[in-house]
Amino acid sequence: MNEEQKKEDSIQSQMDELNVNTEDQAVDPGIIQMLSDQIQNWEKLSDVEKKQLLQLTIDSILIERQEGKRKKDRIKIVEIIFQ
Repeated sequence: MNEEQKKEDSIQSQMDELNVNTEDQAVDPGIIQMLSDQIQNWEKLSDVEKKQLLQLTIDSILIERQEGKRKKDRIKIVEIIFQ
């Protein structure tokens, strides 16, 4: 549990460091709400629905290999490019 908290804190600090200016960008509240609903219901989606959602929203994911004890710790997501 402590390890998960450390990862969450690390991700949160990385998000806080991002300098994103959203004031000048037009945002459709309907789309934001739809995506928010899908994320909240992620556990209820089938694998096919999860795959379709990711394919519709993500253009590419840049990863780097790194050292790690577990298989899932051996990659680092560097950048996610949305469509």
